[in-house]
Amino acid sequence: MRELTFVHKVQGQLWAGELIRVLEEAVAACHRARERGARKLWNARQFATDFDRWVRDGLRTNPPNSPPRTGKGAASNPSKGRRLAERLLEWRDDYLRFLFDLSLPFTNNLSEQAIRMFKVKGKISGCFRTTEGADRFCRIRSYIATCHRQGMPILACLRSVFAAKTMTPVLQHP
Repeated sequence: MRELTFVHKVQGQLWAGELIRVLEEAVAACHRARERGARKLWNARQFATDFDRWVRDGLRTNPPNSPPRTGKGAASNPSKGRRLAERLLEWRDDYLRFLFDLSLPFTNNLSEQAIRMFKVKGKISGCFRTTEGADRFCRIRSYIATCHRQGMPILACLRSVFAAKTMTPVLQHP
């Protein structure tokens, strides 16, 4: 969405703005369907068709020989709009998966939040000293994140581990 916004607002390309509109409507429709307890989105195919139409328009708007980026090696690099449209086409099924499986979120924010501490730890100390240390760090972070998402008191969860009476989060299977 950030890249679509840039291509639309900064580069003035209509297709990106229309694709943003389609995606926002699709997300809202998914939320409404979930609230009704629906298992499927009745108009998912129409949203996918609209997505395809605007991506094709993005490819037409940015032909392979469109004005390249400026700077070193610019002569062979396609425009940002072209690269975005190509990526949307290549990964189409992944981008639209939330339409066909209502259990999936539109964004990957939870995934990014889960790995953020790992990245911060790597930036601060440079690396983990051992694979075992990295594994332990990941297990602890995973436990804390799961407890937090389920509304469990994190400090009480950690205390329960050290008291050998581990509070176990509920694991959901599809």
